[in-house]
Amino acid sequence: MPLDPQIKVILDQIEALGLPPHYE
Repeated sequence: MPLDPQIKVILDQIEALGLPPHYE
């Protein structure tokens, strides 16, 4: 089940900031 586009954008932004992924 693919992630929602909005969620993917948010995760991409978090990774871009270099923050550790805290999504579970």
